[in-house]
Amino acid sequence: MARVSFIHAALMLTYNGADITGLARNAATPIEDLWVSLHTAKPEDNDQSSFEVVYPGYTRTSVPRSEIGWVVNENSVNPVGNIDFPAITQDLGNDIEAKYFSVGTNKEGSGWILHSGMIEPGIPLKRNTIPRLNTDTSITIVQQNLVRTSVTQ
Repeated sequence: MARVSFIHAALMLTYNGADITGLARNAATPIEDLWVSLHTAKPEDNDQSSFEVVYPGYTRTSVPRSEIGWVVNENSVNPVGNIDFPAITQDLGNDIEAKYFSVGTNKEGSGWILHSGMIEPGIPLKRNTIPRLNTDTSITIVQQNLVRTSVTQ
């Protein structure tokens, strides 16, 4: 078996639920889904609800914590499919846009943020639209202790 870097193994554990041999095992009752959210500003590290967008019908979107939901490469992870949020069905007023996204462990509330990043360009939150993160959304670990995330729309 080919050796993989620790970064790759950690991403596999986090996003695909794969054990790290000799170091970490997925729990007996593992988290089955990760929850993706949109934010109007950079979310706080320990609070997925911070600066989270608000509109009627908005909820976080679940993505399976497995190879069905996420593709892990050497030092990056991408969603397998588009991540669609509930449609915006009414005017929200001023020009509001989602400028950040986060991936966390809770369906709602504060919860842990596993990774977050800037959306460039931001997603305008306008009536009759479906906010979407596409498959080019990428979380990339650029150094052992430094994370860079990006979204291309």
